[in-house]
Amino acid sequence: MAGGPGPIGPQKGLGKAVRHLREEAKLAPEALAERAGLSASQLSAIEAGEDDPVWGDMRRVAAGLEVSMERLAELAEKFEED
Repeated sequence: MAGGPGPIGPQKGLGKAVRHLREEAKLAPEALAERAGLSASQLSAIEAGEDDPVWGDMRRVAAGLEVSMERLAELAEKFEED
């Protein structure tokens, strides 16, 4: 789309939200990665804010955390503002 926004890139707030929810659920990174069908290195990159995950990956992460996408997005927005 001409003149439209470009790629967003890595999302630090999203990574912080995933880590916060994972720790709140008392899940090891490897356990969440397995639940979400991701490699441990993929999850690590997401949590570190070094990756721009696709929608499907984040749906699986939210399911692995047993939270809604809405909850994940709200928390990510909060962390982006901090």
